[in-house]
Amino acid sequence: TIYGKLIDGTFPDYRRCIPARETLTATLSVESAELLSHCDAVKAQGAKSTALRIECDGGAIRAGAGGVTGFARTLSAEFDGQDIGFSIDAAYLAPFAKLGGALSLQSATLDGDHG
Repeated sequence: TIYGKLIDGTFPDYRRCIPARETLTATLSVESAELLSHCDAVKAQGAKSTALRIECDGGAIRAGAGGVTGFARTLSAEFDGQDIGFSIDAAYLAPFAKLGGALSLQSATLDGDHG
């Protein structure tokens, strides 16, 4: 048996509460060996999280352990697009980096704001 009570009220406009879906078009190109060294450095931190944080802003590209302050190094890569920061699991990314050559991450659909 479920008991409930009707509430007479006005609820907020869901469009104001849930951000619209946005499409970001950007390209990040990085050599596999460079990316692998950053993945290994994150995993060597011994933290619970193995998130690799990549930030591309103002022409500077940095990579470091997500959630660890002061651990960010320059990432030798090429970036074309608007400024963005994102995290990805280094343990997931490392096998792709071991394939060799240049990797290119292109376009993403983001839910919510770009922060």
